[in-house]
Amino acid sequence: WVLLRGSFGFASAASGTTDADTIRESVVFQGMDKRVVSNSFSGGSLTCTLGGFKLDLRGARVAPLGAVLRVSCSFGGGEIFVPPGVRVVSEGSALFGGWNNRFETHAPPDAPVLRIEGSVVFGGIDIHN
Repeated sequence: WVLLRGSFGFASAASGTTDADTIRESVVFQGMDKRVVSNSFSGGSLTCTLGGFKLDLRGARVAPLGAVLRVSCSFGGGEIFVPPGVRVVSEGSALFGGWNNRFETHAPPDAPVLRIEGSVVFGGIDIHN
């Protein structure tokens, strides 16, 4: 698969900046450093296997109805930087790893909600400002 991954149609994560409203990233045997600058971010999914990532959402505006980001990691992990001015709800589980909520939310009660949910096996996720 590593040698022929393009032939099987697997998408791999690309580092850089995106203004897309949703993300769908797979990090496998590599690293990713992605910055999101969307004006209406609604979430997406991030899968990490035997790799690492940094997802910076601080330049994004969460959609008025909120956003859901689903994260799944095994034998890898990463960092998620949350945007200011939103309420953050983080619900993750870890098996032989860690799911660390290190963010502070100072948003009004009517602010949009960024929900981060998922699981980690033999890895770790840090969520912070």
